[in-house]
Amino acid sequence: MTNPKYKVDDIVYLRSSAVIGFLETAKISGLHTHQGQWIYTIYAGGPTVVPNSTYGDRKSLLDKTTMYFSESEFVSLCEALPMMRAHLQDRLNKIDAAIEINGCGPGTT
Repeated sequence: MTNPKYKVDDIVYLRSSAVIGFLETAKISGLHTHQGQWIYTIYAGGPTVVPNSTYGDRKSLLDKTTMYFSESEFVSLCEALPMMRAHLQDRLNKIDAAIEINGCGPGTT
């Protein structure tokens, strides 16, 4: 089995967000193997402050969500940036085409 691409405490980026022009980060909280694949654990959220009348310690008992991802769902920053650029360039090209088709440009209203 190959070594994991990422390790605990690494900052990674979600591939699915990068391909639509966004940088969504996650911090690896844990990893294990399942059926020969590396599975990464991400904890989302944090303690929620609630009124004293609800909880004496002012923290929700359900303060984290655990999510699991396969290695292919993450990319590094250097992999994410070109994905974002390609998506955003496509959007710019569509805007430029709309400007041309509609006769918009400098000096038009």
